[in-house]
Amino acid sequence: MLSSAMQPNLALARLFFPDRTLEERLRSIPEYTDEYQPHTGEIVITGVIADGCYQHVVNCLHLLADLDQQGIPALVGVKRKSLVETLVFHDMGKIQPRLAVEDRVRPADVFEDGRRHAARSAAFAARDYRISDTVATLIRYHHHEEEELPATFPAQLKPAYRLVRLVDGLSAAITRRGACVRLEVRGYEIIVCEKNGHPGYDGCRVVDLLSGIVRAAEGKRGKEGR
Repeated sequence: MLSSAMQPNLALARLFFPDRTLEERLRSIPEYTDEYQPHTGEIVITGVIADGCYQHVVNCLHLLADLDQQGIPALVGVKRKSLVETLVFHDMGKIQPRLAVEDRVRPADVFEDGRRHAARSAAFAARDYRISDTVATLIRYHHHEEEELPATFPAQLKPAYRLVRLVDGLSAAITRRGACVRLEVRGYEIIVCEKNGHPGYDGCRVVDLLSGIVRAAEGKRGKEGR
């Protein structure tokens, strides 16, 4: 189980970074804590995390470590090293707006479309770190919805793509909303219990990495759909 109450082992996480240049780049990208306003669809900025993108990546690695202990990498057909590299590099091309506490914003209006920074991140990582085609593909498309994937997207990468998107989203909730998350692996299915104040995600849901189907956990409230 991983929750916002845990203190990430940053020294250990740093072992996964290839150099200080990348770490410093990620530390220069802010993230924001926020509260979701369901009646307006806005968020209210409650705090500025100066090194937020670095913390987000560290939280991604901790979530992956939790899933690794439960056997997920062996199931998705992608080497553990490739999943780690995908998460380490996935936001290195991110550009964030400068916001202040108490700002009220609509996320779609002020934050760059994730598909743009995903493409930049894949290009930068390929140029500077010579990542594999598998890692580049997972980074490039990690903000695409499944129906937006090109016909050329490798079918065998879809379980790993779904895993990366799940980890990225849960880490964002932990980093920005102090979410509490519990994960349980049952074959290709991951049971996600999440509490973060966003009505669309509070509760428990089952994510099937093989089919892409997401359903409410039996007897629990969760988000349904693909």
